[in-house]
Amino acid sequence: MTHTATKVMRAKLGGAFMTITDVDITSYTASGEAITAGELGLAKILDAKCDSNEKLISFWWDRTNSKIRAFGDTTLATESTATTDCGKVRVLAFGY
Repeated sequence: MTHTATKVMRAKLGGAFMTITDVDITSYTASGEAITAGELGLAKILDAKCDSNEKLISFWWDRTNSKIRAFGDTTLATESTATTDCGKVRVLAFGY
């Protein structure tokens, strides 16, 4: 698990917050890159969306395990392998 998180923005939405964080995954962890609520500027993550225009990899948020999952370093049907440099992923998170 090698990544760095850089906060881009945080905004209040009613009783919750929305944050935008850039996560640079330099060495992917097999079965998902674990991300804490604190890294996203929150105390608790309700949901998150992931996207990147840096590499041809598809990302999705594993809500149950608080992980960024990456697919597509070889084919979109296959999860990225361990140690893959997935590049920067923008995470739009909602929580409090």
